[in-house]
Amino acid sequence: MGNVLEGNPHDEPCVSCGEETAIGSVFFSDRYEGTSPEGRKFFVCSECRKHIRAEAGGVDMSDPDVYMAILAGAQFRLQG
Repeated sequence: MGNVLEGNPHDEPCVSCGEETAIGSVFFSDRYEGTSPEGRKFFVCSECRKHIRAEAGGVDMSDPDVYMAILAGAQFRLQG
């Protein structure tokens, strides 16, 4: 599966599914905002965050852990 962010027209897409999470989007109020191990800001929509937490047994994960889970293929939302 390709990178969901390649060619993505959104300003603040979810790094897992690509849905917009910026102000004015349906995911803004409950999105997850983190910092990658490289120091870049990233966003995860509430739906993907819910699945990531479930996969981790409901345990809170650090920003790098969330980011690495997504890079490892934790793409949960069905694409279009």
